[in-house]
Amino acid sequence: MKFKMDLKKISLIDDNSVVGTIDYMLENNVFTIVRVYVLPIFQGRGYAKMLVEEVVRLAKEKGYKIKPTCSYSIGYFEKNTQYGDLLAR
Repeated sequence: MKFKMDLKKISLIDDNSVVGTIDYMLENNVFTIVRVYVLPIFQGRGYAKMLVEEVVRLAKEKGYKIKPTCSYSIGYFEKNTQYGDLLAR
């Protein structure tokens, strides 16, 4: 598995195929997570979690904040309260 970061999207790639993406906006050092999508045949394998955790990793590395706006990312941060310091207020 590897990640490919584009201007407004991070793709998760397995064996040269995109299995899922996370769409985001980056403004004023805040990653706004717009959508997390995993292709139906790959769902249930933890790939959406991996995509959100890549944004967490990048935010920590760059000193950015995160604003979850889609249902998956909101739920992720509600369950993973240890990342509360990364959330944009």
